[in-house]
Amino acid sequence: MSRFLTCLLAASFFLGPVYSTEETHIVPVAESLKQRQPHWRPKISEYHPNGNPKKVLFYEQISRENEAPVKQILFYLNGQVATEMDLIVVDESSQAAKDWGSTIVPHGVNISLHENGAIERVLHYDRGVLHGDMKIFSPEGKTLAEASYKQGKRHGLSIAYYETGEKREEEFHVDDVREKELVRYYPTGTRAAMIPYKNGVPHGTGMEWYENGVLRASAQYNNGVLHSDNKNPALVIYNEDKSIAEVQDYKNGQPVGIHLRYHPNGKESFKASYKNGKKHDKDLYFSTEGKVIGECEFIEGKAVGKHWIQFENGKSAYLANFDKEGVLLEPVKMFFDNGSLKTEYFFKDGETHGEYREWHENGKLAKDYFYVDGQFDGVQKEFYENGTLKLKATYKNKVKDGQYEEWFENGSPMILMTLKDGVKDGVSKVWHSNGNVHFEEFYVGGQIDKVRKEWHENGVLKSLSNFDKGLKQGVFKEWNEQNNLIVEANYKNDVPDGKVQQWHPNGKLKEIISFSMGKKEGKNEEYYDDGQVKATVVYKNDKMDGKLALWYEDGSPWIVKYFKVGVPVGEQLDYYPKEAKDKKNTHRVAKVMYYNEQGLLQGDQKSYYPEGSLQSSIAYREGELHGQKTLWDKNGNVLEEATYIDGKLNGRFFQKLEDGKEVVFQYKENKREGLHQVFYPEQ
Repeated sequence: MSRFLTCLLAASFFLGPVYSTEETHIVPVAESLKQRQPHWRPKISEYHPNGNPKKVLFYEQISRENEAPVKQILFYLNGQVATEMDLIVVDESSQAAKDWGSTIVPHGVNISLHENGAIERVLHYDRGVLHGDMKIFSPEGKTLAEASYKQGKRHGLSIAYYETGEKREEEFHVDDVREKELVRYYPTGTRAAMIPYKNGVPHGTGMEWYENGVLRASAQYNNGVLHSDNKNPALVIYNEDKSIAEVQDYKNGQPVGIHLRYHPNGKESFKASYKNGKKHDKDLYFSTEGKVIGECEFIEGKAVGKHWIQFENGKSAYLANFDKEGVLLEPVKMFFDNGSLKTEYFFKDGETHGEYREWHENGKLAKDYFYVDGQFDGVQKEFYENGTLKLKATYKNKVKDGQYEEWFENGSPMILMTLKDGVKDGVSKVWHSNGNVHFEEFYVGGQIDKVRKEWHENGVLKSLSNFDKGLKQGVFKEWNEQNNLIVEANYKNDVPDGKVQQWHPNGKLKEIISFSMGKKEGKNEEYYDDGQVKATVVYKNDKMDGKLALWYEDGSPWIVKYFKVGVPVGEQLDYYPKEAKDKKNTHRVAKVMYYNEQGLLQGDQKSYYPEGSLQSSIAYREGELHGQKTLWDKNGNVLEEATYIDGKLNGRFFQKLEDGKEVVFQYKENKREGLHQVFYPEQ
């Protein structure tokens, strides 16, 4: 397993530093996973519910009495490797031990795989701290991100990619502080933006581009804020035809001087003046011919006098009137270019206050709100463009209170609910767009209560459930759109209690699961849609207890395992599926495993090739390797042979390598001792 990962990794990419330079070259602790050694003792520390290993630790003998963990492998439920990492033991007072919640931490290479077997992530650690390259891949094998770390801090170039594989962003860090340039790209590969960094903040000239490569904006930064260099404005925005669209000047992050916007023909469209970071003097708006079409005066940031803006056609776009202290004297009005009113509202102390109204362009009212100090208060309404009421809600003390309603554009109801102090209280109903009820439920003080019903769009009842003060109680049923019952269960205090039954769309029973107060209890059964049994298992206190049996769809056995209160015991069998060419009614065993009453491997564990020849035979005693271990190829040739005593390798160890070489080591209590031989294949 480890050899496979190591070879796959070496074949796919080099594990050394990416984009390394003399300045940022980081030497990782290791460039590949350690190859598993025959004298390492495996220990299963966690199991999946089906009895398959979830976590396996490998230990190496470091003295006659002591051993140390050197590798950890995590598995998916189906037995596929999820993560493999090399390990080391650190002091319990170290930061790594605190971060990992254990003195056993990753050290060296850490590889995670997608469920399809493709590499998902490659990390490098130094005593539990990220150190070296990091790479992340999609299930299809495309690189999504790569970065380098130095003692837990990002250091060097980092690159992110689009899912299609094109570069999306690249940045540079020194000891976790962003430096040099942050560059973003369009999916086409052209630059979208470049921002220079110094000491973790923007510093220097940043630029943005249109996708066709034309400059979009230029910004001058100093210590993280916009700041003119006294030669060029702090911010210049360009049109796609390269003409200037906007110019803004800043000093230490505060707007200063004249800010300008331009029409596409090059004439000014807007002009504003700033003093000490605040607007001061008149904002002027200009038509494409240069005529003044708007004036808004400010004194040290306060709006004063009459503010007005017109469209090019001479019709009003914006009207507001302030006294000399900046207090709004009458509602603000905004208009569409056809002259009809768009928005009318009032604000006080910077907060919307009183009536707020918006209109559709056809003159129909769109929103009718009321505010008190920036918060909704009283009745709020929204309307569709045809004048039909869209929404109606009432607010009290800043939260919804009373009836809340929404309608479809044709006037039919969409939502009806009652709220009290901001939470649902009473009947709540939702409708489908065709007028049929979607669901109906009842609330008390924000908690769902009594009967809840849900319907499919065609009017067929979808589900029926009962609640008591927010907790699901009693019978629950669910039907498909054809009115066939697909789920039936009973709940007690929000957890299933009793039988939960599911049916296939054709009406055939799919599954029966028995529960006792939310925990699986008793015999559970699962069926294929033709009625053939798929699985049977017995649970006790939510743990498998007794026989677990699974069958393939043709009725041939798939898995037979035994458990005692969640612990695998006795004989465990896995079978290959029958192939169509098989004429004999034979069940080809894939794997046979034996466990003692404590759930520890005991006796000879064997696996077979699909054609029936022996693949491996490994002897265990009370969970420890004890006795003969032999691996064969499909032709019956020995690939590996060893003898273990109480988990320790003793005597002759033989291994045939992929290149044909044969090696023979001699071991004594997990340590090499004696003659070491290598035999080369005949030419």
